Amino acid sequence: MPAKPKGARLYLERERRSKDDKLIASARWIIRDGEVRVSTGCAEGEVGRAEAALAEYLKRKHEAQLTLEVTSAQGDRRAPADIPIADVLSLYVDHKSEDGLASLSDMMLRVGSLNDWWGNRPLSSITILTCREYLKHRLEQPNRRVMTERTGTPPKPIKPASVRRELEDLQAAVNYHRKCGLCTEVVSVWLPPKAPPKTAYLTETDAAKLLWAMWTMREAQKRNRKGENAGTAQPTKKYTGRHLARFLLVGLYTGTRASAICAASFWREPGRSWVDVDRGLFYRLADGQQETKKRQPPVRILPRLLAHLRRWKAQAEAERALAHREHREPRFGNAVVEWQGQPIKSVRKGFASAALKAGLDPRIVTPHILRHTAATWMMQRGKLTVWDAAGILGMTVEVLERHYGHHRPDFQQKLDGAFK
Repeated sequence: MPAKPKGARLYLERERRSKDDKLIASARWIIRDGEVRVSTGCAEGEVGRAEAALAEYLKRKHEAQLTLEVTSAQGDRRAPADIPIADVLSLYVDHKSEDGLASLSDMMLRVGSLNDWWGNRPLSSITILTCREYLKHRLEQPNRRVMTERTGTPPKPIKPASVRRELEDLQAAVNYHRKCGLCTEVVSVWLPPKAPPKTAYLTETDAAKLLWAMWTMREAQKRNRKGENAGTAQPTKKYTGRHLARFLLVGLYTGTRASAICAASFWREPGRSWVDVDRGLFYRLADGQQETKKRQPPVRILPRLLAHLRRWKAQAEAERALAHREHREPRFGNAVVEWQGQPIKSVRKGFASAALKAGLDPRIVTPHILRHTAATWMMQRGKLTVWDAAGILGMTVEVLERHYGHHRPDFQQKLDGAFK
C-alpha cells in the first residue's frame, strides 16, 4: 500500500560541504508538497519567517484550486439570456419530487400555470414589468380547480394571493437553479403585496351550530313522487357529514392544519401523520417527511378529544376483526377522518355545505378557520403562556403575538392606570 501523502510542510535542508570541508550551501528551510520543492529563502534560525512563507504558499495553492474549480464549472454555467425558464421549472419540479413534497399536486398546478406563460421566455426576461404583466394575465384567468363542465359551477377568478404563491414558486425555482451552479447571475422575481391576514374565528355558538350541521347532514335524492313533493329532492337516511364533525373536533382541540388532519392515521404509517391514543399524542409531521417552515410539532391531546379518538379507533378495530371473520373488506380504514373507508384529501366542499346549513358565510368559514379559532380561544382564556400556546400551534411566538395577542385578557393592561 502506498504511503499516505503528508501534504505541504516545512523541511530543513542541512548544510552541504565539499570533500575538503568547504561550505557549498548553508542550512535552509524549504516547503515540500509531494514532489514539489519550494525554497523559502530562510536560514535555519529564521523559523518564524519560514512558517509565514508556508502560510502564504498554502493560501496561493487554495486560491489556485478555487480558480480551477470555477473555470471547470463554467461549461455548465450560462448567462440568463441563454437559459429557457422551462428548464428552470423542470429542474425545480424534479428536485421537489425527490424530496417527497406532501402537496406535490398543488405545486404542479402552479408550475403548469407558470410554464404556460413563462416557459418559452429566457431567464433574463424576468423583470418587475413582466411580473406585473403576469399578475394582470392571471387575474383574467378562471380558477383551474373549478370543474365547470362537470359541476356546472361558474368559474371563479384567480385571487392576487394565488398569483403571489405562483411567483414565489418561480423565485424558488430560479434560486435553486442558481445554487446548482447553472447561472452566472442573480435573477430576482417581483412579488405582489401580501394579502392582509385573516382575523375571523368561530365563537363557541358558531362552532356548536357548525358541529350540529355536520352531524345532521343527510344525502338528498329525487324520487318519483306525485303531489306537492313531485320532483323535489328528499333527505335520505344516509348521513354525509359525520366525517366533517370528526375533522372539526380535531381541528378545534389541536389547532392543526387541514392537510395534517386529513393525513392522520390511528397507526404509524410512512408518509402520514398519526395519533398515538395510548400516550395521548398527535404526531402531526408525517412519518419520514422533512420539517418545513410550517412547523408541525407533536401535540398532547386534551382528555375530551382523546376519549373520542379512543372510541373511534376501537370502532375501527372491531370492524376490522368482524370483517376478517366474515371474509370481507372492512368498512373502516386506518384514517382518523375518512369517507367510505378511504382517507379524505380535502374537506373544502363539505365544509362549505355545512357552513351554509349552519347559517354561516362559507367564504369566511373555511377549514383553516379552525386553526385561527384554536389560537384565538387559547389567547382569550389566558390559561397558557404565549410560549406554550405557540409550541402547541407550531408557530413562532412573534407570529402568535402579532396576530392573536390582542385577544389576551391582559392585553395593554398597563393603560388602565396611565391617565389617573
